[in-house]
Amino acid sequence: MAGASRPAIPSDIRYDGGPISFTALHPELGRLDATLTGLGQGLPWEGIYRVRPRIRLTCPECGHGVHAQLSPSGSPLNQGGV
Repeated sequence: MAGASRPAIPSDIRYDGGPISFTALHPELGRLDATLTGLGQGLPWEGIYRVRPRIRLTCPECGHGVHAQLSPSGSPLNQGGV
């Protein structure tokens, strides 16, 4: 992705005892990355966060359902458990 800058965020951190992924698979757009502007696909955070009906986001590693949420500091992240 030309021009996409990535901040220094670990790809796998622990939060409340579970792993956090900053990526998810969107059924139409493919891989979304919360560390990139426009989620790496030109989609605003509001396009997946608290949207009803929910978009079926999945983990790129195992295919399990995930949902977008904010960390306590207000940073976007994806967490399993849909």
